[in-house]
Amino acid sequence: MRTFDFGTGRILIAMPPILALLFLALANIKKPQQCHDIEYGPNLQEKYKHLSLTELDTLVKTLQAKALQEDAEAEAELGEFYQTGYDVPKDIGKALQWYRKAADQGNAKGLLNIGASYLNSDSCGWQEYVDHSVNAKTEAYFWYSLAVARDSKYNNTWSEHKFSEGLTSEQIATVKERVEGWKPISSHVVRQ
Repeated sequence: MRTFDFGTGRILIAMPPILALLFLALANIKKPQQCHDIEYGPNLQEKYKHLSLTELDTLVKTLQAKALQEDAEAEAELGEFYQTGYDVPKDIGKALQWYRKAADQGNAKGLLNIGASYLNSDSCGWQEYVDHSVNAKTEAYFWYSLAVARDSKYNNTWSEHKFSEGLTSEQIATVKERVEGWKPISSHVVRQ
């Protein structure tokens, strides 16, 4: 058995060397980065808990049909279904596609979720889908600011802080200029 002093000035533990190495390895494992869930209102399970499986399947098919007709609300809702994997296979890429189509039309929920994807760009499954050639924090704040400009229900102190955290006053001013000049564009129909 060996005794280890972890720099605290006192002896904390005695164990065989192999267990000590395992303990040290486990102690140095970094915790995964926390996902920033941005929720305003009930989640999908809460929202649709009254529906039977058949009714839920019908709802998803209806949302898909509306989304293909460029209905921004349906696009944003469908994005949420794909992001969470609720009644459809979880697919972050499809979620981001649908959020972007909704956002391009000025849909606040789509705009907010694009911002959240940049906020989570290094974790939570978004890594391969987010444009890493731009400053993720600046982009997150830009999309959040667009969402707030479209729908004030998304404006709260926690979100404002979470999205602007770490940005300089110059970066915030640049984002505000971009927000003022932003105009929605029409989306393109997704071919499945």
